Amino acid sequence: MKLRVLWMIDSLGHGGAEKLTLEIMRRFDRSQFDLRVCVLQDKSGNPIEKELNRIDIPVDMVHVPYLSHPANFFKLFRYILLQRPDIIHTQLQFADMLGNIIASVLRIPSFSTLHTLENLTPQDGRAYWREKTTWMCLNIFCKNIIAVSDSARMFYIKKWGAHEKKIMTIYNGIDLSNFGLLDEKKKIEKRKSLNLPVNGLVFTTVAVLRQPKGIQYMLNAMPEIVKAIPNFRYLIVGDGEYATSLKE
Repeated sequence: MKLRVLWMIDSLGHGGAEKLTLEIMRRFDRSQFDLRVCVLQDKSGNPIEKELNRIDIPVDMVHVPYLSHPANFFKLFRYILLQRPDIIHTQLQFADMLGNIIASVLRIPSFSTLHTLENLTPQDGRAYWREKTTWMCLNIFCKNIIAVSDSARMFYIKKWGAHEKKIMTIYNGIDLSNFGLLDEKKKIEKRKSLNLPVNGLVFTTVAVLRQPKGIQYMLNAMPEIVKAIPNFRYLIVGDGEYATSLKE
């Protein structure tokens, strides 16, 4: 008998959690697991959905545009009741809140993976209280929480009061086969096209540009890094709501 896994996520756009969903799904032993993805919103056409379909993983849209209307809760409740998974995994805020509450009511074990450090204060208003409510749901209803680094795990424990025994660290795996080495000529050409020193030390961040990513701390450290390593360069690839602030 295969273990039925329901993987819940807010959207399947171009974000890191969404792409990680695809990479993890590729590596499940399909003889042992019956996989299904439930997505709650459409973001940029949900391009990851097409990739999941190509590897024969069904994706269901249960549209939840906002949290405040009770009808959205019951719509998702009926869906999960119909699917009757053996285990639920949630990622991102809407899935973390609704998915874990419903899983608890239906007595289905649930897990959540957290990716970012939401260092919000009460002055941040609605965002702070939504994050606090999410953490209440995870602490009360979620069986186990996965942090992607030890520093993230300690942040969640200290900032949001996560139970130490409930939260564990599992690092994101990286498939190195996706990163073939460029020949020296092409590498030099690419560096010149980006106005980077041919023999310099280049660090790169590829991300959706949001404040919780912490890229601003790297930029603040740049003067000291350049003093120690004069040919050091930092390349940021991506876009997002925090892009303008980073450029300034």
